[in-house]
Amino acid sequence: MDINSERLAFCRDRLKVPHTLLSRGFEADLKALEELTDGRRADVVIDATGSAQSMSKALDFCAFGGRLVYVGITQQDLSFPHAPALHRRELTLLGSRNALSRDFKRIIGLIETGTLDTAPWITHRAPFAELIAVFPDWLKPESGVIKAMVSLDP
Repeated sequence: MDINSERLAFCRDRLKVPHTLLSRGFEADLKALEELTDGRRADVVIDATGSAQSMSKALDFCAFGGRLVYVGITQQDLSFPHAPALHRRELTLLGSRNALSRDFKRIIGLIETGTLDTAPWITHRAPFAELIAVFPDWLKPESGVIKAMVSLDP
């Protein structure tokens, strides 16, 4: 689920994700998820938004016995009704932490050996000398940026 249709198209077309949902507001989103899952909702919900509003509502998207993983970070307080949202549905709430040095070494090794193909993710490139000119466009959702690379070659 995302608010950006281009990112969803990327997931479907390049990563072969079979089902995506364009966010249209909480009630519509919940209904669309229930239609997709025959009313069950999602076994795992990963909220990477960093939005306190989204993070507070994310439990509602979890199936009974489901897990919610917070990847996004907010400085705001999160609020949700404990009994109906978390306790009665026997949900597990997890927080992701930042990667450690050894994680970066492992991922770099996987990229170097070709085990992990980063090509589908890199949608935009520019030399360092052009960064000031292209960066404002990269911030626009309609640009389609997933990951942008800056070349430091002289």
